[in-house]
Amino acid sequence: MSRVMDYIHSLFDGDSSRAIPPLDGVLAPNNRLDDWVPLVEGLAQPTDLAVLHGQNQFVYNDGDVLYLHHGVGATRVQRFAAAINALATLPDGHVVIGLANGELLKATLDSGPTPGLSVQARVCQPELCGLTAITAAPDGKGVYFTIGSTEHATADWVRDLFDKGVSGSLGYWGFDDQVTTLHSGLAYPSGVAASPDGTTLLVTESWNHRVLKFRGHAQPQASAMATVLNNLPGYPGRIRARADGGYWLSIFALRTQLVEFVLGEDRYRTRMLAECPPELWIRPALSSGKSNLEPLQYGNMKALGIEKPWAPARSYGLLTQLDGQGQITDSMHCRAGGIRHGLSSADTLCNGRTVVLSIGAGCILISPENSPAKAET
Repeated sequence: MSRVMDYIHSLFDGDSSRAIPPLDGVLAPNNRLDDWVPLVEGLAQPTDLAVLHGQNQFVYNDGDVLYLHHGVGATRVQRFAAAINALATLPDGHVVIGLANGELLKATLDSGPTPGLSVQARVCQPELCGLTAITAAPDGKGVYFTIGSTEHATADWVRDLFDKGVSGSLGYWGFDDQVTTLHSGLAYPSGVAASPDGTTLLVTESWNHRVLKFRGHAQPQASAMATVLNNLPGYPGRIRARADGGYWLSIFALRTQLVEFVLGEDRYRTRMLAECPPELWIRPALSSGKSNLEPLQYGNMKALGIEKPWAPARSYGLLTQLDGQGQITDSMHCRAGGIRHGLSSADTLCNGRTVVLSIGAGCILISPENSPAKAET
């Protein structure tokens, strides 16, 4: 009981590492994601999407298969030897693909009625198995990437959270036979985006609930770090640059008081990891409500089988819009009672509409016409 009281006291004593900020101001809950239109449905293992520069087409994956969506439908491009972890597109039209077996590829999308891929450059290293995000360097000569963990596979991200992992890193690949580590010791970095002028990089650090800023270059000894957003109410995922100089930031799950409490209770956490199946851990999730064995969050309420939207969420959908300085200016939500949760990534088409991948719902959504989610160009 004394540990419970110590935790409650920490919430009022200003312990910023464990006190979760409320969803208010520009983060006030709404139902705007419920109004977005399903564009692709029925995905079993989606991970990422990326819009082709200057087009209304985008690539996305379902497990180890890459697809091209060209406005009226999707075409299968290629199946790989391992699941796809992350995608990026380059200004010259190339696609960069990170695989779960440690391969990083730069390829050209072949035109024609049956699109295919022609690989232009390839690198394979064991640490790249944990790759979580890729973004193009503004000069087009390489890509920056994040590795969430070298201890756990990307599919095992929850275990890395409960192990309090700090084995993530930020790296650079110049389309040659090696990669460069720019910064290491990060707590599961999940996203990276370059500023339009290439002078800075924004990197999300999920387990520390913050967004960091680095100097944009490929020289590891000069990498400087500053905090842009700190103590976010959720776990930040991928971040993508917008045409107006701002960014889309996906929050793939919210923090809860119960999970924060478990993270501070080492004996309980160790037994939970060893003795309980992962789907029944007290944990954040990309989807929920599929089993009555799921542990309820503290304060969770159901009436007539319907989860109340204000309940603490085991899973949640939250997409935020950042300005050029990395500050949150707007947000779109799918609350606890919805299913469009576990947002992985968002990107903007050349017509100004935005597409977002919901892993929890296995679908890709597009913002409605004349929606506030349309990017200003």
